[in-house]
Amino acid sequence: MSDFSQPSTPAPAGIAEASSAVVVPQEIPSVWREYLPYVVGGVLVVGALAAFDAFSRRRQQTPGASSSYSSSSSSAVASASTSASSSPPHVSALYVYPVKSCAGVRVSRWPVDRYGFRFDRNYMIVREDTGTFVTQRQHPVLALIHPELDYENGVVSLRKEGHKSVAVSTPEDETELDVKVWSDEVKGIDMGDEVAAWLTAVIGVSVRLVKLPHAFQRSPPEAFVAHLSPADYINVIAYPDCFPFLLASEASRAWIEKATQELAEDPTFQVGLNRFRPNIVIDGKMEPFEEDTWGKIDILLQSAELSDDDETEDDEESSRPAVLRLSFGRHCTRCSIPNIAQETATRSPWVNKVLEHHRHLQDKVEGPARVFGVQYVHSEAGALVSVGDQLVIKERVDPPQLASAFLSRISLVWVLALFGSFCVPATSGSPID
Repeated sequence: MSDFSQPSTPAPAGIAEASSAVVVPQEIPSVWREYLPYVVGGVLVVGALAAFDAFSRRRQQTPGASSSYSSSSSSAVASASTSASSSPPHVSALYVYPVKSCAGVRVSRWPVDRYGFRFDRNYMIVREDTGTFVTQRQHPVLALIHPELDYENGVVSLRKEGHKSVAVSTPEDETELDVKVWSDEVKGIDMGDEVAAWLTAVIGVSVRLVKLPHAFQRSPPEAFVAHLSPADYINVIAYPDCFPFLLASEASRAWIEKATQELAEDPTFQVGLNRFRPNIVIDGKMEPFEEDTWGKIDILLQSAELSDDDETEDDEESSRPAVLRLSFGRHCTRCSIPNIAQETATRSPWVNKVLEHHRHLQDKVEGPARVFGVQYVHSEAGALVSVGDQLVIKERVDPPQLASAFLSRISLVWVLALFGSFCVPATSGSPID
């Protein structure tokens, strides 16, 4: 039987060495070959959006500020700028909100106590079953409840169109209830069954009205006052969310109103400052959102004597300070209340849409947020603030680092979608041929 196998002939050494030196090209992993176009495309899309966003958000510099504010159009900026008065920044309006989240009371002159403006957020509506505070966020009808405020005795009645007014007085027994403002568990004096029944009928849920107890103690959130020194503020607040004072400017309001009219395509749309619930309104020769950079403010209090029949005259007048010093707390983040027309309690989306695009930031405590107005603390009680008082800016702070909410969200969605696509195993062909 013949053996047809041939003996193997070894290759020459030189040829073997050359063959071993040949580098075989490695194929790109299939997963990268499949998703690389999406990665490149996503980078290009996000880059294009960033360029478009930077172009559309034209820089509108404020004195002393390094940041920019976007404009929905050049006409919005022009309108707001020309509306500013030629006088120096001064107090143009004062508001007190005796019952938290109800209508405010406009005053021409008002004293400051250790909690802020006298009687400001000294009353609060709470759910009868849980003691949790009730606001316009859940019940816009609160905007139509108007407190009658007495200088000496606080709230003496509540009224709402279509309802008979109800008297408010502190019961003799002064029963204290456990109530909550956000995560703060505090006390409140129950104001009785009559006003509770009236509010329940107006709001539609079982509620009670409570009042600030004597020697009430509640502090601002530590995360919001960490930058302040103990000498900057009185470490006590009543029933506000965070701080005793909220300041906003007429120039900023006018800018937001113009931008909202353009977005809503409604030149009659009005944005009153009562949507933002400020205590102190500033007007004068200033740019929109210039107040964002105000760190420490001195309000120069008028020294004119009060007339005998003025409701704010008291024995402490001669000992009142000449200056109210306010220190920066934070840029005020906004909830859904700016979308509520305070005159009708009706909602519309436009104001917060404007804030979302032009006044959006990443808050260190609250995360993504809209901002309008500045919150302040005070270091001394006894001041008497009047419309017309002038301001002196003693220190400045950095403006909020604003960013387009649209760009931030689309970038985040793209990253999450890309990450998710890598987490799903790729398949070749249909599972059933």
